[in-house]
Amino acid sequence: MLRQAVEEMPESGIAHYELGLAMVKMGQWESALPEFQAAVVVTPASAQLHFYLGAVFARLKRVPEAAKEFETSLQQDPDHYQANLVYGHMLVLEGEPAAALPKLRKAAKLQPDSGEPHRYLADAYAQLGQEGIAQRERLLAERLGPPGRPEKLAPVFASETP
Repeated sequence: MLRQAVEEMPESGIAHYELGLAMVKMGQWESALPEFQAAVVVTPASAQLHFYLGAVFARLKRVPEAAKEFETSLQQDPDHYQANLVYGHMLVLEGEPAAALPKLRKAAKLQPDSGEPHRYLADAYAQLGQEGIAQRERLLAERLGPPGRPEKLAPVFASETP
């Protein structure tokens, strides 16, 4: 049905997004990519769609493309929690902790009750050799909540439309 919706309404960013979302939920990341790309083309002012496209690129280990989409998302909405969090985490995983710090600090500020940004901040500080700060971040993450399952750059795509 979603494919038919895209065929009948190729200019609908929501139709492309929903089809891409269905593919992500089935683990078909490569197939989801063109749908999110089409959604962004049709709806270029959506910070959320740029975030989703960046997340798909990140999952596919296409880091430069992911970074570009996360940057676009944050230009459109600097307070986008998920973009700051996932982009910062990706930068830590890529060995760029100094670049990750501002994104992760912003995510922690945007959702002060979440431990997840603090877990990633701990990793960034550890990479920078600042073990004292890393330990404080780890303790804060533990205090704020259970570790949970790391996202591994596969964000939970909400069922709401962007």
